[in-house]
Amino acid sequence: MQKMRAALMQMEDDYYRGFPITKEEKKNIYNWIINHENTYHGGYPCYHGVSGGGYSYQFHPTAIGTGG
Repeated sequence: MQKMRAALMQMEDDYYRGFPITKEEKKNIYNWIINHENTYHGGYPCYHGVSGGGYSYQFHPTAIGTGG
């Protein structure tokens, strides 16, 4: 039962991220965004409009795997 609960929690955690990326990849993306904001925008987040969609994820399927 514990194994099933752990698997369910892992699936829910993946689902809530909304993309097929790992926790480590999400952490790396967040760190990249922070570094980019600090380097190119003086440490202040840029205004991206009312929707707030300043960054996007793209996944490119190929014959040897999926690139993101």
